[in-house]
Amino acid sequence: MGGSLTDPPVLCTKDDQAIAQSYGCTADEGNPARAYPFHSSTITIGIDGTDGPDNAQYPYPYLWDVVPQELDLEGSQGNKPLSSVEAQAIASRIYIYQRILYSDDYGPINNSTQFQVFLPYRYTGLTGVQQDRVRDATANRRYMTESNDTYPIEALFGADNPEYTIEGNRPYLKRVYDPISSAYGVPDGATLGGMSSKGASRWSFGHTSSLGPVAEGDEKYPNDINGLGNFWSAQWDKVEQILTHYYTGVHIRDANAVNHVLTPNRRWVPLHIFGFSSPSDSLLLCKGQTHYIAVQLQNTGVYNWGEHAFALGYRPSWNSGSTQSTATDPVFIVPTLAGEAATTVVPIKTPDYVGQGAYTIGLDMQAYSTPNPGDFQWFSDQGWPWYEVKVEVIDHCQHVYLPLLQNGVTACAAD
Repeated sequence: MGGSLTDPPVLCTKDDQAIAQSYGCTADEGNPARAYPFHSSTITIGIDGTDGPDNAQYPYPYLWDVVPQELDLEGSQGNKPLSSVEAQAIASRIYIYQRILYSDDYGPINNSTQFQVFLPYRYTGLTGVQQDRVRDATANRRYMTESNDTYPIEALFGADNPEYTIEGNRPYLKRVYDPISSAYGVPDGATLGGMSSKGASRWSFGHTSSLGPVAEGDEKYPNDINGLGNFWSAQWDKVEQILTHYYTGVHIRDANAVNHVLTPNRRWVPLHIFGFSSPSDSLLLCKGQTHYIAVQLQNTGVYNWGEHAFALGYRPSWNSGSTQSTATDPVFIVPTLAGEAATTVVPIKTPDYVGQGAYTIGLDMQAYSTPNPGDFQWFSDQGWPWYEVKVEVIDHCQHVYLPLLQNGVTACAAD
């Protein structure tokens, strides 16, 4: 689908900062062949591809210039994980589609911040790695809808959010808890609500700065280049986790397939794993004993969680990638509305046969039809990813075991 962009009514130059900031000018001011405004009053370009009658004048897709500007892909710390770049691409795609569909209400699309920042030739100034990331993120024509509809949502987004996002006038723009942003010290107050571009970057980095950490060994490590931020206890490497966190109850669909839904109804994300200072931390487990890990999580699915119906379990890899959970009584999560958060504990039993060493466990939600320990379905078996946590098994622990609970993580002392 193509979109028409109308030039502003005034000449855009860097000498006029108000116009420059409002309309973006062009990212290549020094190149006469890439002067702005364009030669015609209206230019038509493709949103996702290069379809459009003016391609000889402007060959790049609209999203290639919007995404890096909105997400701040710049410099060595602009090499952001694919999950955040794709989240921005999907939000930007849906936003402009919706504005085109309702052009009678919003007026003709232009490249001003009245819509979203389209900075001509922004893509050409990226590094090769960053250009690859933008192309990968925009390659799949995915969009979001309400759960019972195929129509694109109004995917509002802004630069940043405080501790909670701002509730909008749509059922999918609920007020949701965003602790990774408040940990950075974002001032109270936000712009549009919905997804924040900086928040998407933070979750994909597992770091409270949207720039991510500097290289290990740097004097400012693990902070960013400005010495700000720190690692967070959880990290999301899938775009579905980011988008369903910010937009409550939506589905992600594939525009290249008829009504093809990419997300299941039951979903969750970890917001905070207590006692972990970074996603790379390992939980210490004593062989043959039961430990408890405390997790704050969000119901990112379509439906509310009822009483005695859901619990957070784990799928260990003790034996050649086996993903069967050790039998334990479930710790049921309190009733939780879609979009809201709850805190729970997961009992982890380390079998006697497990040797000491490093393992991973997959934290995974369980949906119960009855409150019997074995009568449940894993969310991951229905298409939603579990969350991997590193663990370290100690072969010998004290004969008299006293659980030491520190910030929700059980530790044990070795002989």
